Amino acid sequence: MRQETNGLGVDLVLDTIGQETIQRSLEIIRPFGRLTSIVDIAIPQSLLEAWGKNLTIHFVFSPQYRAKLEALTKLIERHQLRPVIDSVFSWDQVVLAHQRIEQGGTRGKVVLKFTDN
Repeated sequence: MRQETNGLGVDLVLDTIGQETIQRSLEIIRPFGRLTSIVDIAIPQSLLEAWGKNLTIHFVFSPQYRAKLEALTKLIERHQLRPVIDSVFSWDQVVLAHQRIEQGGTRGKVVLKFTDN
């Protein structure tokens, strides 16, 4: 991630995976960046690196929705639920993607596609 951001790091990480994601994310978030996680942490983790970078971290726990999220996961895995995609842009077309959103009238999501070189 550092090479894609010219060594600056990313502005935001949305953690929906858990496990080591928070610790790995701290390495790639720029100073004053943000991390949001919806995953409960089973093992306490040190957030000292976040403090040193002055990061904003939000934990949103909604265990009451776990059954709904698991049901959605099953639908996605069975290909019974598919996102509606308006358009797909490569990373170097990010300006065009923003323009597409700003012009309005999109039907579905505007997607930025990252590829490994």
